[in-house]
Amino acid sequence: MSLEAWKTLFEITGVVLLFLTFLSGAGVLFTSTRINERQAEKLKQFDSDLTAAKFALSVQEERAANLEKEAAALLKQLIDQGPRSHLLYGERQERLIEQLKPFTGQKIEVRFCRASFNQFFIDNDTMGVVMRLQDILRKSLWSVIPFVIDNCGGNGIEVSVNPKAPDTVRKAADALWLALHEVPLAMVGDKPFVMESPRPEQPKTIDCGTTSNCENKEVTFPPLGHDTIVLTVLAHP
Repeated sequence: MSLEAWKTLFEITGVVLLFLTFLSGAGVLFTSTRINERQAEKLKQFDSDLTAAKFALSVQEERAANLEKEAAALLKQLIDQGPRSHLLYGERQERLIEQLKPFTGQKIEVRFCRASFNQFFIDNDTMGVVMRLQDILRKSLWSVIPFVIDNCGGNGIEVSVNPKAPDTVRKAADALWLALHEVPLAMVGDKPFVMESPRPEQPKTIDCGTTSNCENKEVTFPPLGHDTIVLTVLAHP
């Protein structure tokens, strides 16, 4: 083959290679463009799905919040209108016992106002709470002093400790106040009161128990020491 022929062949080969390189680059560019388009479409669909999911979640959260508000309103209505003693059964009773048992042996005096129980009137709500709390405290293994009638008035439930009460008694009083507040029961103040709560003179009380023989069955009260918590159940708020 002549030199001119080889030269022509090389020129043709160069053109072919250049053309093939162009086609290859165009193919890569086309493929890359298609991949980017597909990725963009998938990303757009993902964003759309994510927006829809966020909207659905917000709707569910709003429904849950509304249900929570309705439940709170119903509970408030129960507290405002229903007997408070109804809140001291079942799971709430068990929770109270669990919260109070760490203070086993703690002395406590449960009181109610003279206006809640007398020959002319009996406040069934208040007395129901008094009896339920006394039962729960006993099941919590606290040392419960018999019912005490006090010259008091007002609404809610009050917890108090003597200013000279040991730290262990104060901690037990704090736990009691918080447990009752979480029931939820309306409490007086935002924590136990630190004050002296002298016991008024009590009327003669006879406890026959389960027998008909009441001779020498008069209830006696131990001295009110600094280690005793006073729990006073006032009228329904």
